Amino acid sequence: MAFTLAAISCNGTNEAEDNNDENQNEVLSNSTEVQTVSNPEADKKKELLSSLIGEHSLNSIEAFMGANTMEDYSIVDGDWTASGSSISEGMREGYDIDLSNEILEKLESAKIVVTEDLEVYYSCAGKTYFNSPYNSEGMNYMLDLEPKDFINGIPENLEPSTLFLDGSLFISAQDQIPEEAISHIDIAAISPDAVIISCEEDSGVFTMTLFYGDCCDNSIYHF
Repeated sequence: MAFTLAAISCNGTNEAEDNNDENQNEVLSNSTEVQTVSNPEADKKKELLSSLIGEHSLNSIEAFMGANTMEDYSIVDGDWTASGSSISEGMREGYDIDLSNEILEKLESAKIVVTEDLEVYYSCAGKTYFNSPYNSEGMNYMLDLEPKDFINGIPENLEPSTLFLDGSLFISAQDQIPEEAISHIDIAAISPDAVIISCEEDSGVFTMTLFYGDCCDNSIYHF
């Protein structure tokens, strides 16, 4: 009578069972690797914001009102100055803008802050606005209208899952903001009701755009 003997390893275990265990471990290892694959854009967002932790003071404002009026606020020799221009009888004419103490306080205190936990917010005259907790899956998206419904200010392909778009990290967007909640920071007096905050990937410059959702008036703050 012939007998078939199973191969037994020196520690008394069946080699076939060992092979099965190894295969299962390999499958579990591969499964774990798939589950921990990172999102390159999320990693890039974390790296960018981590490099920008701290306060970023306001450097300039560009404002556009109506069909042809433009205003600029900038720092010259350490002091804030402002001027504007508009078209009259086919000619663009410039004018100076007097800055009150109240406006100067806002200009000098305005800043974007990135906290240690990567929250981003705007601060002006000791008050905080547009707090955006860190979100690795997208931006702080609070738009009631569709992006395509805005005349300007909002990219048409913006969505809640947007991280980077056209070379900028998009942090937050909000519309239908009540006047009493935004008028205090409306330095250029454009009567905005919407805001979008982004950060240029290459330069690390933050941009906050305040705008009137139903028209073309907007002011762009650079930090």
